[in-house]
Amino acid sequence: MKLFCKIISIVFHPLLMSAYAMTWLMFATEFQFTSAQYKWIAIGGTLVFTGILPLIPLVVLLMRGEITDINISIREQRTFPYMFSFLAYIFWAYFLWRNLTMPPFIVSAAVASAVSTVILLIINFKWKISAHLCCAGGIFAFVVGISFKFGINPLWLIITMLAITLLLAVSRIELKAHTPAQTLAGFAVGFVVTLPPILLL
Repeated sequence: MKLFCKIISIVFHPLLMSAYAMTWLMFATEFQFTSAQYKWIAIGGTLVFTGILPLIPLVVLLMRGEITDINISIREQRTFPYMFSFLAYIFWAYFLWRNLTMPPFIVSAAVASAVSTVILLIINFKWKISAHLCCAGGIFAFVVGISFKFGINPLWLIITMLAITLLLAVSRIELKAHTPAQTLAGFAVGFVVTLPPILLL
C-alpha cells in the first residue's frame, strides 16, 4: 500500500502537474488547431519553468543533505524551495504572455500558481500544508475555468480529476506526510486562488 501511495505522490508531483494541465489545454481545447510547434513549445516551456527549474535546487539541497526527500516532508526545509518555485512561476507567466501571447485568463493561471506558492510559504512558517493538493486544486480550477471559457463539457474530466485528487489526498495521509486538514487546506488554496481570475479576465 505504501509503495502505491509513493507512486501516486510521484506521478502527481507538483513539479509535473502544470505540464499535465498544459498538455490538456493544447490538445483538448481550441488550441488543438494551433501548429504542432506551438503546442510542443507550450508544453516543453511549461515543463522547464514549473518542473525542471524548481527541481534543480531540490536536487542540490538533497545532495547537500539540507532536505530529506524530494517531497520536502519536513516543514522547516520548505522555505527556500518555495521561494525558488515562486520565481519559476513568475518566469512561466511571462513566457506564456510574452513568447506565446496567450490570453490573459490563461496567463492568470500561472500568476495564480505563483500567488499560491507565496500563500503556502507564509502558512508554512506556522503550519504544514499540502503542496500536492494545492497543485491539484489549482489544476481542477484551471480545467473548470477553461472549460467554461471554451464551452467544453468537462463532466467526465471533472469526475476523473476528483477521483485522482481523492487518491492523492489519501496517499499523502497514508504516507503520514499530511493530515486530512492539511490536504483539504492545500486543495482549497489552489482552487480559490486560481478560479476567479480565469473566470473574470
